[in-house]
Amino acid sequence: MYLSEGKMEFRSRKFWTEVFAEFLATLLFLFMVCGTVLPWNNTPPSIIHIAFSHGLSIATLAMAVFHISGGQLNPAVTISMMAVGRVSVLKAVFFIIAQCAGGKV
Repeated sequence: MYLSEGKMEFRSRKFWTEVFAEFLATLLFLFMVCGTVLPWNNTPPSIIHIAFSHGLSIATLAMAVFHISGGQLNPAVTISMMAVGRVSVLKAVFFIIAQCAGGKV
């Protein structure tokens, strides 16, 4: 019975929307934080600036996709959610693939 539920989950539009949300949020996060370490006017940004922008970026993106996919944005978080039973194994595998693809692009 669990296998048939996985097939139905795999075919649903909601499943693919969640996977795409994880991909897009991870992609945007890396795009934003890579831009924060670039020097402006030949002066490197301070550690406080970099840390603050990383924190705001991850918090904003996690809350933006929280209602869609849970706002995990990290394979370690996805594995933890799978371990405690909040995410199915099929969904966790696709989330991890999407997150790694978002980080790679």
